[in-house]
This record gives sequence, structure tokens and C-alpha cells, in this order.
Amino acid sequence: MSLEMKVLVVGAGGGAGGGLSGSWYAAGGGGGQVTSDTNFVVTAIDYNVTVGTGGTDGGYSSPGGTGGSSIFSTITSVGGQGAQNYGYGGQSGSGNSGGNRNNSSGAGGGGGGDSGEGQDGQNSSGGNGGSATADTITGATVYYGGGGGGRYPSAEGTNGAGTYGRGGKATSDATGKQGIVIISWVTADYGTCTITGTGNTITTSGSNSIATFIVDGVFGVRVLPTVTTQAATDVTATTVTGNGNITDLGGYTSCTKKGFVYSTSTHTDPGNIAPASSAYESKTESTGTYTTGAFTTSITGLISRTTYYARAYTYNTSGYSYGAEVTFTTIGFTNPANIYSSDDVYATLTATSGDLTIELSKDAGVNWNSPRIVTFTSSDSVKTFGSGSTELWGANWTRADLIDANFRVKLSQGNISQVYKTFGFTTGTETLTGIEIRVEGKYASSTLSLDLLEVKIYYGTSSLQVQAGSQAFASNGRKAGEGAGAGTGVLVFYDGNNWIACDTGANVAA
Repeated sequence: MSLEMKVLVVGAGGGAGGGLSGSWYAAGGGGGQVTSDTNFVVTAIDYNVTVGTGGTDGGYSSPGGTGGSSIFSTITSVGGQGAQNYGYGGQSGSGNSGGNRNNSSGAGGGGGGDSGEGQDGQNSSGGNGGSATADTITGATVYYGGGGGGRYPSAEGTNGAGTYGRGGKATSDATGKQGIVIISWVTADYGTCTITGTGNTITTSGSNSIATFIVDGVFGVRVLPTVTTQAATDVTATTVTGNGNITDLGGYTSCTKKGFVYSTSTHTDPGNIAPASSAYESKTESTGTYTTGAFTTSITGLISRTTYYARAYTYNTSGYSYGAEVTFTTIGFTNPANIYSSDDVYATLTATSGDLTIELSKDAGVNWNSPRIVTFTSSDSVKTFGSGSTELWGANWTRADLIDANFRVKLSQGNISQVYKTFGFTTGTETLTGIEIRVEGKYASSTLSLDLLEVKIYYGTSSLQVQAGSQAFASNGRKAGEGAGAGTGVLVFYDGNNWIACDTGANVAA
């Protein structure tokens, strides 16, 4: 991400030169160069900032020191030259020359300013410094880079107006003024930015934020990360793999969160807000240290045959970013209710074979028993799972297990399944000897078509004749002394009308 900001860079002013006896011929230093860019493009990196130091005073009979350059990124503003000794003013950093001395009077020339030449020495005073550059980058008119005034024994030339970068005046205030670096931006435009670094002071002026450097430092820009969303893969009836890619860290060394938001309806980009506050109904998130690159996330608990809308997202210290929205539809049986009757109206499934697996549950789908498989061909046929009247599916069953609240039948192929319930069985205490499942279907052109699901239950029967005098063991009959309810079992005989407990003579309910 790139941002436009206003940048002002001012080089330091040169120092004044020393004249004879500290006064005669003394000249002013040149002003520092002033460079500004009102549309400087910054990116999410650290920028080293150098602020030039003012040139030194020439003292007695020596040249003034040259001012240091100020630097921000590709912008360099050179410092002003120090004044020569014996009256010649220093050149400004932008090239404007200083004034010459007046040979007849010994007056020193003024230093060159960023916007003008320094004046020659006068008969009655030293030359004035060259003018400074006016800049409004902070919202107010401020002058930078003026030249220093020259010296005459009884009068000094005036300085060119300059808050920073001004050249030194001949004898008083003879050291050049230091440089400065200022970066200004519209606060509202960069609400997602974080400005970091050292050496700067950040203030506000109207709608602008202003970072000011009067010492060396670092200006850092940090922004939101960038993430993209790719098409979902490995789509099943209830799961999918989400694919994203963190393409930019926003100037940070890493992101600390990544994941997906998803919903059964479309939504606009949430912007810089947390997933929980977005309009998306669900999220899956991981936390850690993440750099740029592709990532995958397993999304589970989905509803089969449902269209979802999803976005990848990531987070750094500046905030959240979201990728574009993608859609996917979980797979499953088409028109699953068509299976309840045999009428040539099918529930269909895109399949790799004619194999169909069936499982039963007696606890509303919490647990499933041993699966059974049949294979359909291109001819419509009815298949029976298991051994019919003696098939117990690896469990013990009573009639109460088959009521609508408890009983479930799951048909599946691979990871695609459909659960059926509501078969209308009424409660009872009978123990079952078999549960028969019959399905009508066919497999052709990669489509498994199912047209009937039928459940039949079997109770126990006996081939022995029951008549008066027949004996049996009632497994839940009550022995003498056992209270109401099922007992631990008792030997019984049949008197022609009722089963009688052998130990108590009491009737035993069938």
C-alpha cells in the first residue's frame, strides 16, 4: 500500500566567517537548501531521517563551518556554505551566492539565502543576508533557509528571515541554524495508518497530522495487511477447505491472526473491524506469527446442500483486512425427501459408484452401529440390507428404540450422507429380533438415484406348541418379594389361560 504525504526538508545554515580583529571584513553564512514535495509517496517501511547541524562560527580570522545536509528518503537538502574569512559571504545550499566585502570600508558580505543572493558589504554596514523560502506545509507560512548578515565595525547586515536553515550572522548569532524535516498528512485519509519511529514529535494542525524532526530519527509507516481469498476446495456435505493468501504485512514483521468468516448470505467487505462485529455469522481463526504466503483453514459443521459466502482475513497491529468474497455449495442428496415413497421420483447423488452404505442409530445420531453396504446397478431394483428378520446391526433393540425421537437411518457414499427419521413407530417394550431396511435405487451416468426407504421390524416367534402345562422362563418376571416393575426372572408355566409364576402362583404379564 502506498500513501501520499507532504514532505519538507531543510539543510542547515553555514556559519559566519571571522574577520580581522573579529569585526572587520566579517561575512554571513549561506542558508541551507529548502526542498518540499506535496505529493511524496510513502510505503509501509522505515525511513531514516537525517537533520543537518548548523555550521560553526569562524571566530577570529577563520572561515565559518558548512552546514550539514538534511535527508529524507530520496530528498536531500544540502547545507549552506560557511562564510569565507575577510568578508566574503557563504553560498546558500541551493546555489545563491553570498555577497562580497566592500574593499574600501571593510564591510563583510551577507550570506546567500535559499531564495536570494546575499548583498555585498556597504560603506556603512555589512551586507544583508539573502532571502528565505516561504513554505506552508504545516498550514502556516514559515520561512526557511535565509542567509546570514555581514559585518561592519559599527553595523551588521540583517539576516534573511529563516526559522531553520538560516546562515549565521557575522558576529552575533554566528553559528548556522540547524536543519529540519517535516512530514504532514491529512489525518482522516490515513485512519488505518500507524506512524512509528523515533526522533519525531507529532502534532495536529486543523485536519492534518504533522511529524517534526529536529534531530536524527526514523519515520515509519504501518498500514493494514493485505489478504486475498481463493476458491474453496475439498468441499463435502459438512466441511470445506478455505484458501487464503497474506500478500502484504503492512510494514510489520508479521500478522498475528488469520482465518475465514462465512455465512449463508452475502455481505460487503467488513472493513477494519473484528470478525465478531461483522455481519458474517461464523468464523474460524488461528493466532500466532504469520508472514506472507498462502494458508488453508478447515471449516467444519456446515449444512449439506447449502450455499455459503466466505472471506479470508488477517490482522496486524493496525487492524483487520478482508479478502474478496467467494462462494461454495456443500454437496449432498438432491431432493432427499423423494426417497420416502416408490413413485419414480428420485433423490439423487453425484457418486463414484453404485455402492450405498447404511447405518442405524438408537440415540438420535449420537452413535452409529456397524454399517452395511449394497451395490446398485443401472437397473432400478430394491435392495435389502442385512439378513432381514434376524439382522440386528450389531446392537440390541427394543421397540422403544425406534420411536421418532430416537431412531435414525443414515445413507451415505464416501463423505456424503443423508440422515432420515420420522418412521412413525410407536413405543413399546418388545425386544426385536431383526430390523429390515429396504432401498430402491439405480446407478447410471455417475448418479446414484434412490426412490424408496422402508423400515420393517421383527419380533420373536417360537416353533414350539404352547398349551396347558408348558413351561418357560420369564426373563423379567418377579420372584417372591420383588417389588413392582421388571423382576430378575422367574420360572413360569401355562395353565391354558395365563402364565403363572412357579414360586408364587401369581400371574405373569405377557
